[in-house]
Amino acid sequence: AHPQVVALALAPAQHVICLSDAARAAAGRSVGSDRVTSLPNPVAIDFQSPPASETEPTILFAGVVGRRKGVDILVEAWRALLDSGTDGTCRIVGPIDDFTPPGLERLTVEGPADPASIRQMIRRARVVALPSRSEEMPMILTEALAAGRPFVATAVGGTRLLAPSDEMLVPVGDAPALAAALRQYL
Repeated sequence: AHPQVVALALAPAQHVICLSDAARAAAGRSVGSDRVTSLPNPVAIDFQSPPASETEPTILFAGVVGRRKGVDILVEAWRALLDSGTDGTCRIVGPIDDFTPPGLERLTVEGPADPASIRQMIRRARVVALPSRSEEMPMILTEALAAGRPFVATAVGGTRLLAPSDEMLVPVGDAPALAAALRQYL
């Protein structure tokens, strides 16, 4: 949104490291592509994680609980899943920002958790959801894949690069598409 400010801030840097190719391209326009590298966050494979088919039908969202992360859309999708008779639960884990999920059947809202606890939650989930409106390279999705879990997310930032299948991606703000994709994995 402010390329001149970005150029001014990055000008003194000898080299810029970005989390995604999209960010690398944007930074490269400001400082020159020869001074920018894309280096996604590494995540170790979780060999202790059971197969997703051996878990309870649980959707896990872990992150900042707010509209930017699309939690409002996830709640709308969960309502649709409940209305259609879908079994399972939906867990929302993280600090509340600008959206507090309402009380719904089989939806839990939990506070922030440490990385080891998140790893355990991923192991117990059937699918991870991240319907964000804006992302760079979301760690929760790389952690889900490292644990052998599918995810359903919006194709923003570096998310598209992580998705092994287009069926894992939904349009931003599209609760019916999110519900349909989540139902497929539950």
